[in-house]
Amino acid sequence: MAFHADSHAQVDEMTEKMRQWGARVLCEDIHPFAGGPDYYAVFLEGPDRLKFEIAAPDETAGHV
Repeated sequence: MAFHADSHAQVDEMTEKMRQWGARVLCEDIHPFAGGPDYYAVFLEGPDRLKFEIAAPDETAGHV
């Protein structure tokens, strides 16, 4: 499942909330750039093994 966030800050906030709810951050070693250097997102796996992505727009390009 994939969701769009409004900002990098919202991705960070949702990352912490999802951790509190028992989700595991995938690719923790390269988070939040697991999708590439220009892609700010978190990839998560919930306790039920369902996978989630929450991605933010590129704030450097003025697309906020």
